[in-house]
Amino acid sequence: MNSYISVRSALAGLFLSIALSAYGRSDSDDDYSRFFLSINAGFNTQLGTSSSKTADGYTVPYSKTGINPSLDAAYFFSKHFGIGLSYCFFNAQEDQTIVSEYAEQAFEYPVYVQKESSFDEYAHYIGPALFARSFFGDNWIFSANLGAGMLHNKISNGIRKETYHAPSLADRLITPGDLPQDIEQRYAFANTVIGLHFSAGVHYRISRIFGLGLRANGLFSNYNLTPNNSKRYVNRLGLSAAFDFSF
Repeated sequence: MNSYISVRSALAGLFLSIALSAYGRSDSDDDYSRFFLSINAGFNTQLGTSSSKTADGYTVPYSKTGINPSLDAAYFFSKHFGIGLSYCFFNAQEDQTIVSEYAEQAFEYPVYVQKESSFDEYAHYIGPALFARSFFGDNWIFSANLGAGMLHNKISNGIRKETYHAPSLADRLITPGDLPQDIEQRYAFANTVIGLHFSAGVHYRISRIFGLGLRANGLFSNYNLTPNNSKRYVNRLGLSAAFDFSF
């Protein structure tokens, strides 16, 4: 949990440093673009270790890398500061199969367990944000935004299987009835909660209207799972290419 707090604190500190840098620059130049739109596409990944459990105590793993499109729109009331709206989406799948020797019960011959886990995960986030930007030379801009809004996270098509087998059962002293019972479990859960979103990046203006950039982003939240009172954490960091428009 402390690692999550540290990441959020570091991101907030980075936003503050950008804002202070921008504040230290002159706002006397009124010739600047007031409307900003950034369309971003990239990938993100989950931080930490899962503590999400189903009703029978199975720990649902985190999905790893997923696609992460996003959209930032802002109105700048000064050259360096503005307010706006951030939207982001991520979609990821988890599908893994692990085969290992079953060691919880002693058999005369090796017994193996095949564990399969798969599910789909997606999330939508939308919320207001504070924007800050700082100009370097004629074409380079460093910008950041920080906001809190609504996050909807959903796990669907969850399947967990455990299958036990011993090689060449007919030639061994182990019969199928001696093996642990196979497990097949299906699960799904979803919730809508408050989330924190952060984005920061560097942009190069190809023209007064259009530019390209590279942005890092973060999405953070958590919610309780019933009936076992475990938590599902959404703590994702990503990297995206940005297509920027200024008016």
